[in-house]
Amino acid sequence: QAMNGTNRSATGMAVSTRGNAVIPLIDGDAAMASLYDDISRARSGDYIHLMAWDLNLDMLLKPTIPNPTSTRFGDVLVAAIDRGVDLRVLLTDHSIMGVPDPRPVKMCRELNKRCHSAQN
Repeated sequence: QAMNGTNRSATGMAVSTRGNAVIPLIDGDAAMASLYDDISRARSGDYIHLMAWDLNLDMLLKPTIPNPTSTRFGDVLVAAIDRGVDLRVLLTDHSIMGVPDPRPVKMCRELNKRCHSAQN
């Protein structure tokens, strides 16, 4: 057991942790607003892990606020990268065509290459 009482697996990684909150998000608006808030709060040293079959970086996460274009998903992710957040995205190749800022895509491809190399 770790000092905080967390059980550890044979690899030494935490099996479970305490103090986590689970918030059920019933509709898309609440989920997207929560995603925006969480990404916007992330700072250097934080991690964001996303997994998606398809990723629309033009989607407005809070379309009903006075300046909704400031919540464009791709811009919010790039701003997080600029703040030093470690962003990792796992998605299919078809979902990243036409991305205006390629940094999230480059990070995804590099991560996928490293994962593939580690498996071989």
